[in-house]
Amino acid sequence: MNDLPTPSEKTLPDNKRDRSFLLGLIGSLLFFWFILPLIYPPAARPIYLAFYPISIIGTFVHEMGHGLSAIFTGGHFYWLQIEFFRGGAAITAGGSQLLILLGGLLGPAVTGAMLLAVSTRVNHPKWIMAVLCLYFLVGMFFMIRPILLILTGFSDPLLDRWSMVYLITILVPLVLLLTTLKFMQFSERAQRYYLQFLGVVSCLAGFSSNSYIFMYERLANGGYSDARMVAGTFWTGPETVPFVWFMVFASIIAALNIGLVLYGTWLALRPTRPSSEAKTEV
Repeated sequence: MNDLPTPSEKTLPDNKRDRSFLLGLIGSLLFFWFILPLIYPPAARPIYLAFYPISIIGTFVHEMGHGLSAIFTGGHFYWLQIEFFRGGAAITAGGSQLLILLGGLLGPAVTGAMLLAVSTRVNHPKWIMAVLCLYFLVGMFFMIRPILLILTGFSDPLLDRWSMVYLITILVPLVLLLTTLKFMQFSERAQRYYLQFLGVVSCLAGFSSNSYIFMYERLANGGYSDARMVAGTFWTGPETVPFVWFMVFASIIAALNIGLVLYGTWLALRPTRPSSEAKTEV
């Protein structure tokens, strides 16, 4: 009699250690980001500053979600701008306004859930890392694109207000790109841990954006939150959306964010090995 490995054992990694690392990572970040500020409010500000790099990664993913959704729905993605401690914007035109809005609102949760799921369920994560490198390169291109538009004589009121200061935040995708390239030289286990870190960061950014999702008042720039814009597409416009109608859509979007994060986490933590370790051949 010979013990033969099952097909699942041949194609899926043993992710027990990966799952342990992920549980520790999730627990640590949840404690420091959400629980500690609640039980010790004076720590809220220092924690916000310490975790700001995570927040700005979430902003980058959010705005990329808007821009790429514009491209995928037949519109135009002109450029991406991010300003430290003030948020960002994706300048788009055409396409499906509803899907473009949802692309940003759900972008961090979708990205995080996908990264978590693949981190423990693929044999060779290097190709995932390669896709991430392409993603960061695309983001960098759209962050410097205003310069190209100016040089080609493109005219737009928003472009007139664009500032070279926005180029400073190109450090966000640049650092992520260089870090990803470095991890591609490490072991597959290290690459899985890196994917899990980015996945958890994106998921937490999706959770933390719930405060923005439920923002009904006008923003500092005079506009409205994406969730109110979504509600406005099913009304006569964001200006006239009743608060109750807005809350319905904001709650649905928040629930989708939470559901995506939980589903991606469940996939990542779910054992890939069957209960039967081997088949017996007689």
